[in-house]
Amino acid sequence: MTMVQDSAPRIADEHKRLVRQAYDVFSTGAVDELDQIVAPAFIDHRPDGGHQGLVELKAHVAELRAGIPDLVCAIDQLTAQGEKVAVQYRLLGRQSGVYQGVPATAKRVAVESIDVLRFAGGKVVERWSQLDDLGFYQQIGVVPTAQSRY
Repeated sequence: MTMVQDSAPRIADEHKRLVRQAYDVFSTGAVDELDQIVAPAFIDHRPDGGHQGLVELKAHVAELRAGIPDLVCAIDQLTAQGEKVAVQYRLLGRQSGVYQGVPATAKRVAVESIDVLRFAGGKVVERWSQLDDLGFYQQIGVVPTAQSRY
C-alpha cells in the first residue's frame, strides 16, 4: 500500500470533521470559525448564483440567523471521498426575524439540502448546493403551495 492510500482515510475523516464544524456555524452563528475552514475565494455553485467568497458566505449566515435566530443545522448523512464531501442536511427553526426582505412570519421551517463540497489545501474551495428554496418560501407563506390554490 502506498503512502497516499494510507493517508486517504485520515484526509476523508478530517474533511468530514471540518464540514461538521462549518455546518455547526449555521446553528451557532460563530461565522469567524469559517476563516479556518473556507477559502477566501470560495466559489458557490447554486442556481441563484450563490454566495461568492468567504465574506459573502459569512454575511449570508448572519442574515439567515437574523431571520431564523433559533436556526439549527441537522446533518443527516456525510460521505467523503478524495477531495469531495457530500452532505445531506436540514435547516430547522422559526422565521421570527426579517429574512431577505420578508417580515417575520413566526412560522416553523424545515428545509432540506444536499451539498457537495470540494477541498483544496485543507479548506473548502467550492460548493454545489441544492437547497429547497421554494419549499422554504412556501413554508413561510410567501409562495403558495399547490394545495393552497384550490
